[in-house]
Amino acid sequence: MFIGTGFLGTGFLDAYHTFVTSEHFSIFFPSPPESLIPWSWIASRLFLSVFMFFAYYDWYKHYKYSRSPKQIYMIATFTTLIFFLFFILLPLPQAYYENYFFHRPEEWLPALFFALALYGFYTKGGWKKSDIEYWIVLSLIVNIITQSVFMSFSAELFDYEFDMAHLLKKVSYIAVLTGIYINMKRSFQNESLVVKQMIQARKELESDKQRYKALMNSSSDGIFIMDMDGNLKECSQMAADMLGYSMQEMTKLNVYDWDAMIPADEIPNLFRSTPVGKSLHFPSKHKRKDGSIYDADISSIKIIIAGEPVIYASTRDITDLKKKTEIIEKQRAEFKTIFDISRDGIAILDLQSNFLDFNDAYLSMTGFSREELLLTSCIALSIPEDVERAMKAMQIVMQIGYLESFEKTCVVKDGKHVVIRMALSLMPDKKRILISTTDITEMKDHEQQLKSIANYDPLTNLPNRILFSDRIKQNITNSHRNNQKLAIAYLDLDGFKQVNDTYGHDAGDFLLIEVSKRMQKALREGDTLARFGGDEFVVILANQNDEDEGFAVLNRLLEAASSPIDMQNTVITVSASIGVTFYSKENAVDADILLRQADQAMYKAKLRGKNQIVVFDEVSP
Repeated sequence: MFIGTGFLGTGFLDAYHTFVTSEHFSIFFPSPPESLIPWSWIASRLFLSVFMFFAYYDWYKHYKYSRSPKQIYMIATFTTLIFFLFFILLPLPQAYYENYFFHRPEEWLPALFFALALYGFYTKGGWKKSDIEYWIVLSLIVNIITQSVFMSFSAELFDYEFDMAHLLKKVSYIAVLTGIYINMKRSFQNESLVVKQMIQARKELESDKQRYKALMNSSSDGIFIMDMDGNLKECSQMAADMLGYSMQEMTKLNVYDWDAMIPADEIPNLFRSTPVGKSLHFPSKHKRKDGSIYDADISSIKIIIAGEPVIYASTRDITDLKKKTEIIEKQRAEFKTIFDISRDGIAILDLQSNFLDFNDAYLSMTGFSREELLLTSCIALSIPEDVERAMKAMQIVMQIGYLESFEKTCVVKDGKHVVIRMALSLMPDKKRILISTTDITEMKDHEQQLKSIANYDPLTNLPNRILFSDRIKQNITNSHRNNQKLAIAYLDLDGFKQVNDTYGHDAGDFLLIEVSKRMQKALREGDTLARFGGDEFVVILANQNDEDEGFAVLNRLLEAASSPIDMQNTVITVSASIGVTFYSKENAVDADILLRQADQAMYKAKLRGKNQIVVFDEVSP
């Protein structure tokens, strides 16, 4: 909580530090820019270093649950407000001491707190196991170097030490973001491992189901399911054949119609007195429709189906089927138990992918009725893009007998797209295929959300620093390979703070969204617009044949940023200051240098009156 709050408050102070670098706003403050800029830097670094130290101290004192988030936010808000009031109301002392060995000795104060925080996190030892704490330790090391090695020796604004300190500050932020990203990635990998284990368990379960069904299909037993009064509820075709009745006739029978040994008046008491789950095995004599009698061996059990007790009985010839019946009964009971708790959708297909049978979970997943599914095929439910893949999957199953994991998108009855993972297996008769399906739509959505969070700005949906870093490296490589120029532009909105102060942060967010949309439309295909935070944007103009082509795009960006925005009958207008630098094969530098050059050029645009484009020129003042 302290770490997150510290970075949040530092973000506000860094934004303020960026704002005061413009001399045009010096009239609003009692101190000149030569004091305001370095002291606003100190405020941001001191705020972050203190909260990083508090983060360790809070853990050390076992205060994890003693302070509510509200209390921490209030402390941070109050501290931030004090810092702002300090700059706004009081004249600041000089920032640079030319006669001192350390030109800025005050930089050692945040360095001290960074060092204390580093000592705490290092001795805590969490960095050995936690990705986040590991990268926090690296960030603290960078911050200590920033304060002690560079910023403390800075003799004036924008000298080498000043620039290096600002660059290392960005590196420290990137280190923390890297830790967050790696931690999120590892969490997702752990979740994926759990999912794989669950899938494996389900595969084993489906294998048992397949063996049971294969055994049932090969059995010559007659199967009867009766209620507590002996009325037949369900039976197998073999049972009907054994007794000489049609299936329709069987539905009207009672057990006393075919059992020649149990008196009709004893059946209800016998069935009701039998304990649930108790298996009975006994010989009997059955009477066929034509009146003939044959010896039968009975295996029965009282079970609960749909909340009601029923008698499940299997009949067979005593001499031929005794052993086989015992196996069937045992496996059938196991199958029923597994079937009741399974959440997987299970279906049986013919070799043309037509549905032959399916369970209720599969019906629920698709939304179709039993009659509707029997008139279609599994491939027909696939989206057009997956039809060919699904047909190839069927061919693989028929060739090698199975396909462990296959994903496709199905169109269910309400038109909704559902992503499923399937396990396919050729059944023993080589004429049917068993599929087990799991709805992974939510998991896929979660994957996409994590990807979006890691790479895109949540407000504008533009690429963030992480994705931008990857894009700029790719563009540099392509530019070098194709011998084409590449332009990097740093853009900062003019007057954005006044919008926030006057109309509130909701209005500021609305403005950022609208300006982002307009600037995106102003770019060419292949260009990249990213948001670095606040009102700062960075643009990659790829495949530049000449600089005039890039300036045409940049002028469109200026126009897009300065166009009036209508918000609730109020017209809001801002402008933009743009700094641009060009990359070529002859002047090859890395991405960090390009960004720093564009940033410096943007600051010059601010100083020269804003709403303009300034090209980086390292020899110009």
